[in-house]
Order: sequence, then structure tokens, then C-alpha cells
Amino acid sequence: MDYEGIRPSFELEYFSKMNKKQAMQYFEWFMETKEERFRILQEYIFRDTDKVILDKTPESLIGLWEWFQTKISWEEKTREEIELELKGRPEWMTQIILADTKKIADLTLKLAYDIGMYFGEVFVENNSSLYWGIKTKPKALNGVNQPNVLGFLGDVNMYAYGIVQVAIRKEHKETKVTRLFDIYNTWLDMNVKN
Repeated sequence: MDYEGIRPSFELEYFSKMNKKQAMQYFEWFMETKEERFRILQEYIFRDTDKVILDKTPESLIGLWEWFQTKISWEEKTREEIELELKGRPEWMTQIILADTKKIADLTLKLAYDIGMYFGEVFVENNSSLYWGIKTKPKALNGVNQPNVLGFLGDVNMYAYGIVQVAIRKEHKETKVTRLFDIYNTWLDMNVKN
């Protein structure tokens, strides 16, 4: 079963190379299409089960992650991808890069993007101090020029898609159906005003 991934109607630049105008264009598109993305994700989930409802409650993250666990898959990196990773890296990293021959499969990444969007929306929907926004600096920031959840204590930003990618990698080592829900609660405990 194929999944319809995101498709902006404009040319997409690497986020780290975007100027403010390009970042705002992407952000506005994101905000206009996120509800449609949730609908597409929900319909895709309904192909498998009617027990997972994306109602934007923190508890919905448990069923969503349990369903997603069955969709996570890995594939072998191509020789070209490995060579690209090696380019410009110090010699001591060579063995590490050569040992890591797997990458997250394309379908998993497409789903992860929308799940990240939904994960962020659960924060915004359930915490009045949080909102969607973008940070354009520093350029090395994970999630720079991309939609982030803002409003956390200490000006911390949450790049939700990045968190989902890390969760996928952890899932590869240990399965945990409450993983996304647990991350949600940890972020609340550490970064949201009570």
C-alpha cells in the first residue's frame, strides 16, 4: 500500500539553505495543509484498523505508535549513499559509517513526517502556551526553517519530525508501544509551565 507523502506546490530548497521568505512560504503551506495531512493519515490507518482515532488527545499517541510499529521498515543503503556519507568525514568515522548499512525506508519516512506533524499538534492542542512557528537561526539548529512547536520554557523549540525519527531508531533496538506518549509526557514535565 502506497502512502501519499507531502507535496508542496512550490520548489523545495534544503531547509538549512532557505532564506526567511522561503521558510515562511513553507511554514504557511504547512499550516494550511496540516489538517488535510491528518485526514490522509487517518484514512490510511483505517485501512488496517478502526481502533486508532486521531482526536489530538495525548492518549491517542499510544494507539498511533502501536499501529506505526507495524509500518516501520528498513532498507540497505546504496553504495552511493555510503560514499556520500563518507565524503568530508574524519578517518575515525569511516568504520562507524561502513557498519551502519541500514536506513529508514521511504514509506516509513513519509508516515513519520505526518506522525511528527500530528505529535506536534497534540502539544499545541493541549497546552495553551505552545504554538507552531519557525526558527531561522542558528543554521545548525535541528529543525531550522521548519515548523517547530514553540513556547516551551527557556525558548526551547521542538522539531517534532526529528523526535519521531529518533523514536524510530530507538524502536529498532527496543519495542515500546507507549514510546511517543512517554516522550510527550517527558517534554511536558521538563519544558512546559504548570
